[in-house]
Amino acid sequence: MEGPYPTEEEVERCEFQNWYPSFRKCSLKSEMILLSEEFIEYLEDDKHGLFLPDPPNDKKINYSSKFDIDSSDQDEEYIEFWEKVEEEEKKKKKEKEKENENEEEEEFDRKHYCFPQIEEKIEKAIEKFGSVFPKMNWSAPKDALWMNSTGDLKCILPSDIYSVLKGSDLIVFDLNHAFDLCKEKSKNRPEKFYLILRKFYPLIISQEFRCFCKNDSLFAISQRDNSTYFTYLEKKKEHFFELIKKFWNEKIKGKFGSKNYIFDIYITKNDKIFLIDFNIYSRATEPLLFDWDELNEIDLKNNQENKIQFRLTPKDKPIKPNLSMISRLPYDLQEFGNKVSVSEMVDLIKKGKFDVKDEDQDKNEKEKEKENKNEKEKKNEKEKENEKEKENEKEKEKEKEKEKENKKENKNEKENENESENEKENENEIEKEKENESENEKVKK
Repeated sequence: MEGPYPTEEEVERCEFQNWYPSFRKCSLKSEMILLSEEFIEYLEDDKHGLFLPDPPNDKKINYSSKFDIDSSDQDEEYIEFWEKVEEEEKKKKKEKEKENENEEEEEFDRKHYCFPQIEEKIEKAIEKFGSVFPKMNWSAPKDALWMNSTGDLKCILPSDIYSVLKGSDLIVFDLNHAFDLCKEKSKNRPEKFYLILRKFYPLIISQEFRCFCKNDSLFAISQRDNSTYFTYLEKKKEHFFELIKKFWNEKIKGKFGSKNYIFDIYITKNDKIFLIDFNIYSRATEPLLFDWDELNEIDLKNNQENKIQFRLTPKDKPIKPNLSMISRLPYDLQEFGNKVSVSEMVDLIKKGKFDVKDEDQDKNEKEKEKENKNEKEKKNEKEKENEKEKENEKEKEKEKEKEKENKKENKNEKENENESENEKENENEIEKEKENESENEKVKK
């Protein structure tokens, strides 16, 4: 079953800057920063791997927070990593300049970006909230958690924000593909892009839920973390169910604008509900413990039964993988292990070359190539056999035709012989008749 296909208006209503002002009171504290086209160009620049914008006014990048934040928030390896990036970049740049000063497309001859105004607003937001987690119009860079030393989206420096945005495919989707699933598509991207900085809270992942609405009716609820079973949720299921229904009825129903939408919520220990986000009602949004075909069917039944399905991750059934965990670290980086030094890894990350393979991988690839080769040879042999069979069949057909022709010739010859014999007999009869006539004439005389 295909669809659902949202309209462009439904997609636009899910942009943070469009819904947040109306739902500010029941959502998390946030700051919105309008982004320049140059900043979008920086995010889209994938020719030179991972790199940070130049610091404003040629000041040195601050790797330790200048704000009043617990030192435990800092990660020494992370700081060393970025210092290493800068050192390696300067070193490589000098080497490249010596080798070939005229190379225009080399990594270190890239365009240098600097965003003093944006960085100032980022610093003010961090100073206001203490720590933030970033997102853009629709998506948060959940697939780039591996870029952050804390293993989550908690950011305490502008460089933290730049790195997770730059390393995220979800953000690239926001930039160029947000309208791809629309019924009638007239645009590829929004008119304006925003960086959203939300106050970071250590949310308990088991208390996040995703709610599905069609025709402005709530009909399905799923636990957000679909990779873990939590025993206590079973006991609280009915209680949470009633809380969610009440929140939807009082805060969201009839107030969002779209009839079809998805929203994410968080329930605190004190049973207070916060609205986290609105999502597009389309296959671009992960259905978690449901699947989209099933959601469409449930929606059709909902008109008659008026039942809301509420699902928690089951204990005794296969658990779906957590997509954010899958995409947290690139597969090839996992393969690095201890095979390369930090400086080598930094160099590879900057160049975007994640091409390291282990022995087992090489062996598997060779075996696969061998199998493919054998299959190809078998296929060629089979084709040859088929061709030979076809040729044999043609030969047989020719022989049959030849036999038919020979039979036909023999038949014709026989017929000719019979005709010639008949002609002779006729001639003999005529001659006899002539003789008889002549004899009769003689007798008469």
